[in-house]
Amino acid sequence: MNSDNDLDIQGGDLVVGESTQQNQKLILQSNPGEWRAAPLVGVGIQNMIEDDAPSAAISSSIQAQFEADGMEVDHINLSGATLDVAAYYRDAND
Repeated sequence: MNSDNDLDIQGGDLVVGESTQQNQKLILQSNPGEWRAAPLVGVGIQNMIEDDAPSAAISSSIQAQFEADGMEVDHINLSGATLDVAAYYRDAND
């Protein structure tokens, strides 16, 4: 995906690469109910921030959503408008 959340096409070819950060971005930005096939997916972080949700509630939601998507979460640090997340997909062989 490109920065506009559209397919990344360069030289007439679809660009394929590691997608963990793209998946995290989509989960963070999506509101629950926006994905027809998975209506429970989504943190809705923009709404949570605008509603002055406590940092602990935001972090908890992020962790739950990432884990539900199959990620291991090392840490989530939310300070003001800065979010630092270290999460990765578990290897199927682990």
